[in-house]
Amino acid sequence: MELKFENIEVADNNILEMNFSSNYDSLVIDVENGFLISDGKWLGKTKIMINNWENLILENYISESQETEKIDWKEEFYELEMIQEIIVEKDLLSLSGFAKKRKGWLTYRFENCEYSIIAEI
Repeated sequence: MELKFENIEVADNNILEMNFSSNYDSLVIDVENGFLISDGKWLGKTKIMINNWENLILENYISESQETEKIDWKEEFYELEMIQEIIVEKDLLSLSGFAKKRKGWLTYRFENCEYSIIAEI
């Protein structure tokens, strides 16, 4: 079964690991669980692989100061604690959630990317 973000939920599940490839052309996110919406059942460990993006924008919003800062994601790696919001549009994939080791709400916006999701069933 091909898994798509429209049919899987990962909110409120911890991210176990999150890493860019050595040449920064792909991002792999391991999530402790996923939920298959169509079947109404829990999946095991879920791996999200994103690659071949034209542009990646990483922003960190700090509510106390109400400021959004753009992050140079090749220089400073900000991990998500959980993915709380996923937006899939024609040419955009956006993943948002709280930062793991810093304050703030992170948003990874991938423009014109490819992705795949693999889960233990």
